[in-house]
Parts: sequence; C-alpha cells; structure tokens
Amino acid sequence: MYKHEIIEYLKDVPIRVNIQRMENTTRHWHGSIEIYLVLSGDITVILESETFHLIEDDILLINSNQLHEIHSNDNVVAVLQIKHSYFKQWINESTFFEVNSSIYHNKSRFLELKRTIARLIYLNYNNTDCDDLLCISHSYQLLHELVKNFKCCDTKIAGKKSKNLKRLKGIIEYLNDNYTENITLNTVAEREYLSASYLSHFFEKNMGVSFFNF
Repeated sequence: MYKHEIIEYLKDVPIRVNIQRMENTTRHWHGSIEIYLVLSGDITVILESETFHLIEDDILLINSNQLHEIHSNDNVVAVLQIKHSYFKQWINESTFFEVNSSIYHNKSRFLELKRTIARLIYLNYNNTDCDDLLCISHSYQLLHELVKNFKCCDTKIAGKKSKNLKRLKGIIEYLNDNYTENITLNTVAEREYLSASYLSHFFEKNMGVSFFNF
C-alpha cells in the first residue's frame, strides 16, 4: 500500500532543508510542498502517472498531496519541504505550482528560484541564534517567487488537478485503512459516486498502476 508521510517542522520555521543522497522510495504523498534541486548525479521521479529524469542543476516541485516515488543511483540533492498550512493566507488546496526544469530547454526562468534556495541552504548549514528569522524571511521570498512565476494560472486546470488529488488521496486512505477487508472496485466506485469503469480509468491514469494491481 502507498503511504501518507508525516513531515515534522521546528515550531516557528515553516521549511525544512536537507542536502542528502536520495534513496529509492515507494509511492507516497504528504501535505507539504517538496522541492528537489539536483546538485550532482541524477534521479528519476515518478509523479502520479508521469516519469521525469532529473540531472545536475535540474529542479522539480511536488505539490501538496501529489503521489510520487523516487528511483536513484549516485546523487546529491537539496530537498526543501514547505509547510503548506503555514502559508494558508496566500495558498490553498487549489493552488498548483508548475516547476520542472527537466522539460525546458531554456532553464533561465528558474535562476531566481535557485538563488533563494541557495540562501536557505546557506542559512541551514551556517546557523546562528538569529537565523530562524532570516529563514522565515527567505521562506516568504521563496513563496513569492513561486506564486509570481510558477503558479498555474489556468484556474480550471488547477482546480481539476486539486480535485483529482483530493479524490485520489481519499481513495488511498480508505484502501489503507481497510486493507484487511475484501474491497472491490464497485465498493469504492459507489463510495465516490462514480461508475466502476470511470474509477478504473481514473485510478490507473493517476497512479500508473491498475486498481487490481494496487
């Protein structure tokens, strides 16, 4: 079963920064926004039903509650996790960001975003007593950059993606909570007020695996 990952933060700081070697992970999701910046090597990210290969200097954002998994070999990656609820005055469940340098030939549009991430990395690894305040300040700067330049402006597309993610999250949580029961496609379809054929197509499209092989 795919799992819901709980990410913990320091009390007053809405962001976590780590530089790490990425390991292979199974498909999972979490409420936080997550950003990968590849510092060396490469990783493959399966994001819902799409696969992206990231090489050195590539950056990718995973939205809140998006299903994803990682396949990797030798690499070093900066991983930022942003507490979605901390910024609820400016973003909500329908807010969807599109950050993926691996699909662009011209990567200059990501430079300012990377500069802000570099400042956060520096603060994280050169910590002093007053750096939490600076970290919060740069977290807001990062959010400003995301909202200004990477927010999905098509409200219909963003709303549909958000609705799909919410539905998928609910289905997976139901399956995980009741995995000992004999749950059928029809059972879940009735619960979601969908036809079995639509649910089957929806599930496989978004999960990359059929309902019966889940």
